[in-house]
Amino acid sequence: MSDKKKYYTKGDYFDKTNVSYLSDKDLISVDGNCEMIEVPINARYNFVAGKKNNWTASLGTSSYFMKEEYYNYSIKVNGVNEEHDHVYHSSSKNLFAVINLGAGYERSIGKSLTLRAEPYFKIPLSGVGTGNLSMSGAGINIGLIKSFHK
Repeated sequence: MSDKKKYYTKGDYFDKTNVSYLSDKDLISVDGNCEMIEVPINARYNFVAGKKNNWTASLGTSSYFMKEEYYNYSIKVNGVNEEHDHVYHSSSKNLFAVINLGAGYERSIGKSLTLRAEPYFKIPLSGVGTGNLSMSGAGINIGLIKSFHK
């Protein structure tokens, strides 16, 4: 999947190790976004299967492959607040960066269509990107499934 993540963090949570320019600066905050490829590996279990509905649970992990990162650094230099932008075209890889948890509900619509709604949570296992940030996430996947019978 192609992802674009937006985030904001206080300077205390951003690892300045990979940004030599910031090593001697007082980092106040970081506002940014990144574009990445996410490769999820999930297993799904069907709990209760009825004629028209089904409850599911899923568990897995995702790896992130960073394509581009944009940061707006808010820093203090000699008592004066300054802002600096920087774009990183990186190829960082973060294998097994999050745990994926989900629960879903499926409902048959007619003979060959099923509507699925699955809220999910992403729990960070490691930091990602230039600032080594722990990114959590939540959302809902909504889908329509078409069955092709022989």
